[in-house]
Amino acid sequence: MLLVLLFGSACGEKQPPPPPQFRTALLLDRGAAQNPLRRAAVVGMERIRSELHAGVVIQVATSGQEQRRRLRALAAQQRNLVFCMLPGLGYVVTEEAAAYPDSWFVAIGGKGPQGNVAAMSFQMEDAGYLAGVLAATVSPAEVAGVLGGGGGSPFFDRAESGFRSAFEAKRRRGRVLSADGADGVDELRSEGVEVALYPAERAEQAVLERCRKTGLRLVVADAAAAKEFPHVVLATLVLDLPEAMVRVAQEAWAGTLEGKTYSFDLGSGVVDLRPTPGSAAVTDPRVVEALTRARADVTAGIVEIEELGW
Repeated sequence: MLLVLLFGSACGEKQPPPPPQFRTALLLDRGAAQNPLRRAAVVGMERIRSELHAGVVIQVATSGQEQRRRLRALAAQQRNLVFCMLPGLGYVVTEEAAAYPDSWFVAIGGKGPQGNVAAMSFQMEDAGYLAGVLAATVSPAEVAGVLGGGGGSPFFDRAESGFRSAFEAKRRRGRVLSADGADGVDELRSEGVEVALYPAERAEQAVLERCRKTGLRLVVADAAAAKEFPHVVLATLVLDLPEAMVRVAQEAWAGTLEGKTYSFDLGSGVVDLRPTPGSAAVTDPRVVEALTRARADVTAGIVEIEELGW
């Protein structure tokens, strides 16, 4: 009887769960609190944890020296996959990865993949092209604008080339003017601009307020701006980074990841243009038709857009 009780007691004890077999990490160049795309990368890791039952670590390293140290430490832990969001510092990943051939490294927004380093690239010029078509269809003006400021973004800045291509193609004498910040809103309006692209990751409140006062309408990259200023924002550039990260992680989990660039275009569902509910991009049949036709042309490869160098 004693043996039975002891055996039953042992069987009833809660055993710790087995460690995850797929281990991933994310190294950021800055915190996620004030950076929408960094927050999106964190969301991507949460999805990887949930959907692939992965072990997940997220770290921040601001200096090049610290990034190298943390990369080495993560690789030494035998992580299966390490995402690196270090725009402009992809060489750090390439240089360090060679010493850890049993791990995969993925440079988010990087280039020059090789060996056990893959890269993720986002063709935001496709979404920018749709934005240019939107600007040309909504406004009769021969000029459109691009607003700088807000720190810029190596991801969303690529939308500018597509925006210019589309607007200049739709307007025989079309011009796209550039200006910066809240004062730039007044400059663009004085030139007759009615619609502008504002590709900053975080839209400045002062810029949005000035647009509301002057009547300048925007295509933005900051989704929060569309919610707060729906009468200013015609549409939002979309970069679904969590979805892209999950797809790449699935490749690594399946053992099919390669040392190449994984490029996400308009047809991938990762890059897109999202009209603001109630805006002309939704309510005007002429605009809806123009965007539908432009989307089909881009995804079919009929439209060629010159990419900006990284």
